[in-house]
Amino acid sequence: MRTFIKLYGPPLGKALRALEKVGWQMPEVCIMDTFIETYPANFYTAENTVDYFKMSSDVVSRERCSNIIADSSFRLGRFDFYYQWWSIPTLTQIHDLYGRIDEALEPLGVWYEAVNSPAFDIEEKEVTDEDAAETLEMSRAAPAAGRRFWARFEVFKDAAGEYRFRLKAPNNKIIAVSEAYKTKDGALGGIDSVKRNAADADRFEVYDDVAGMCRFRLRAPNREIIAASQRYKTRQGCHNGVESVKLNAPRAETIDLTEL
Repeated sequence: MRTFIKLYGPPLGKALRALEKVGWQMPEVCIMDTFIETYPANFYTAENTVDYFKMSSDVVSRERCSNIIADSSFRLGRFDFYYQWWSIPTLTQIHDLYGRIDEALEPLGVWYEAVNSPAFDIEEKEVTDEDAAETLEMSRAAPAAGRRFWARFEVFKDAAGEYRFRLKAPNNKIIAVSEAYKTKDGALGGIDSVKRNAADADRFEVYDDVAGMCRFRLRAPNREIIAASQRYKTRQGCHNGVESVKLNAPRAETIDLTEL
């Protein structure tokens, strides 16, 4: 599994070095970035890698340098960096990595976007009023605040091998998910439909499920359900979720996790 990082704003060189430092302090990952990918000959041996990391104020052991660089045959694509995990990480490990990245990049003033692939943490969640209010607040503030986490659709394959998408708000919270599609083109068409219809309040239905939890769903003009919510504890939280989708869907970019 890989955690991909997209950086926004200078100083990108210092940001890459900061992310590298996070990586060599975590034995559970190896790393790849745009500099390493561009100049692979600089890292053919552990000695080469030791020399490279000597430019940092900290010393990386030769043993660590022998396994810190990820397989260079896997390309970065639109991203600037990735951490490759030796084994499937837990939620705690993912959150720990994000905390380390925050700490490393905050002094530099560099925003970033993080994406995990294969699709990670797709289980349905119960959304509290506090979480729903925070998501809406960050969705409203995102255009003025810059791009640390930007709204995005993520296309992925589920356990049955079918295609789905989910919409994430700027705080990385899932605010809508799709039905299963037989093809990737079907999922991409579903995203286009959500983008077109999310601004129309009449397309949303808010209802209580059999467990007494509040949910919403978004319908296309032909009444087909094109996106649905997670479970909200209250109707107010659910309405905040609707507003978050209306704000984020039209401007969200699309990331294809099936190609990472």
